[in-house]
Amino acid sequence: MATLSSATRSTLRKQLRDFLSRCESSSASSQVHLTLILYPSPDAFPPRVSGALHISVLDSSFNPPSNAHLALSTLVPPASTSEHPNAHLLLFSATNADKGTGRSGDVKPENRLDLMLLLAKDVEAALKGAGQEANVFVGLVDKPLMGDKSSLIHALLRQHGHTPAVHSEDAHASDGVSPARLHYIHGHTPAVHSEDAHASEGVSPARLHYIVGTDTLVRFFEPKYYGGQEGFERVCRQFFEVERTRFLCVKRPASRNSADAEQVKKEEEEVLSRANIRRRIECGDVVVVDVPEAEGISSTRVRKLLQGSQPAEQKRTELKQLVTPSIAEYLLSEQNIWME
Repeated sequence: MATLSSATRSTLRKQLRDFLSRCESSSASSQVHLTLILYPSPDAFPPRVSGALHISVLDSSFNPPSNAHLALSTLVPPASTSEHPNAHLLLFSATNADKGTGRSGDVKPENRLDLMLLLAKDVEAALKGAGQEANVFVGLVDKPLMGDKSSLIHALLRQHGHTPAVHSEDAHASDGVSPARLHYIHGHTPAVHSEDAHASEGVSPARLHYIVGTDTLVRFFEPKYYGGQEGFERVCRQFFEVERTRFLCVKRPASRNSADAEQVKKEEEEVLSRANIRRRIECGDVVVVDVPEAEGISSTRVRKLLQGSQPAEQKRTELKQLVTPSIAEYLLSEQNIWME
């Protein structure tokens, strides 16, 4: 079972405190925003891989990590998607667009970091067991919106000597650009060919595959977070067309209650049929996936169990159904992990 040495915890917690302090200073002075890779080390990112670099990004509060996070981190995209991740980034934001830096009853940031490191080791083990490349990273970022985070990750890739941005004729040489995508990008000019799609812009050769739920997908497509429609369209162009970031949108697991399941299905169909989201699905920028292993598991359920009054043995038994063994041991043994 994965464990954390006291020296490792001390070093990484200091890095976390320094990072949060720098984030506060940066925010106050409107300086450049920050991204930091903590695990396995800053210099290990980006990894050396054969072929193109495709990074799965699980951007979550990890409050705390559960077996659902493990399933999401190791999900395999549909066979129809030719690009499969060969690196995996667990990303924690210093601030949330709606929740700020956290609420009473949440797991403290330093404990979340410990738990993310344990999860990273569990993800590595799962990937190796499945015969996949186990390039797993834990990172911190100080921006709450996904468009900004995507740009910060790409900036970090460039800082670490990754291949410079290339033009679209190189970026799409192997996979082409679908007619649906061209029509979406260029509106009523479908005659434009892929080599002209970004004639004046570079397109990043590394691709991020952002794992999100439908609720998060809805927030991304909400113009109010970008100061209006113009800002929203600018972010979308950078996110989808320049950086070529893709969403892997995870459908909510079916409820055992048939009435609830029908309501969830109806709500999801409404979300995925919205014009701006449907277009992105049609051109491959949003790929909808099922992760049945996440059914009935959530961080909220884990917190309620830990903060409940059940007998210790019952709590241990139930917890081991919701989180990995190493995370269960940590949550049961650590004291004072909750924000006040």
